Amino acid sequence: MKRFLEVSNVLTGKYQPYELFVGFSDKENADVRTYSSCISSLFVSTSAIDRFTRAAPPKDLDDRYLLVWGVLQAFIIQQDAIRELHNMFVAPVKKKGFKSEFKSWGELRDLRDATAGHPVGHANSILIVELDKNDWGVMGWVQGEPTRIHPYILERLPLYESELLEAFKVITDGLQRRVDEVRAADLERERRLTGG
Repeated sequence: MKRFLEVSNVLTGKYQPYELFVGFSDKENADVRTYSSCISSLFVSTSAIDRFTRAAPPKDLDDRYLLVWGVLQAFIIQQDAIRELHNMFVAPVKKKGFKSEFKSWGELRDLRDATAGHPVGHANSILIVELDKNDWGVMGWVQGEPTRIHPYILERLPLYESELLEAFKVITDGLQRRVDEVRAADLERERRLTGG
């Protein structure tokens, strides 16, 4: 997941809000807040997922539950942030848009929904089983089957990261177009004011 942070410019802050929004109307103020929130969510969720992949399995059952539940939620936060940025800078995306377009995106979202989304009153939820040396001993549900969550996530991460980069590339292209439009409008306004 570190590659996503590096390639997407989330860490470098290449796209600053003041380059994207000028005039700061009420809508633009709301856009700046939304943009900043999405970038912050992407940074924190990506860092959390990266840390999860490197962490040793906690011995405490509660810690294992919290970490697994948290990483599953981090995928959703990350996906929702990408969708919101796509809506802002590219085109509106239907609720299930990326889930059907990107295989591992949908798989991880389905795992979270079945396992940690609404577990109360449902048969599907996180199960803590005996810890073994190969995984965290945490079971979730994939297509109605109990599945070891830690190896399942690790197996899907390379494809998931590629899908995130693909989705974010379209957003960065939209961001660059927005920056170019703002700069062109500024230059035109300056040209008119100076009569040049």
